[in-house]
Amino acid sequence: MHKSLAIAAIGLILVGLTGASVPIPGYPWAGAALNADKSAVIVTGSNTGDTNYTCMVTGRIRVTEQRAFAKLDCRFNLPGNTAERQFCEQSGNGPGSLASIEGDKFTCVPN
Repeated sequence: MHKSLAIAAIGLILVGLTGASVPIPGYPWAGAALNADKSAVIVTGSNTGDTNYTCMVTGRIRVTEQRAFAKLDCRFNLPGNTAERQFCEQSGNGPGSLASIEGDKFTCVPN
């Protein structure tokens, strides 16, 4: 097995065990998090490899004091050799309006 495939497999195992995205050197990474005052969801990404990607981050946003979820859907181009930076911001209805992000995942395909 190639070293890069072994590293990717370990990364996928870690993602499955921790429920969180784990950046893997040489591959793209993206994730979503609430900002400090829970008024917005911030999507960030990075790419330590040379290949350019088109990425998508999806998930559900639990809105404070509501049973319904808001949809998280962020699509962006991720150039090669990009340090971690913000790509999308989805605002709620002010400070404390968002409770959590559930089931977020990212997909990137070379372009």
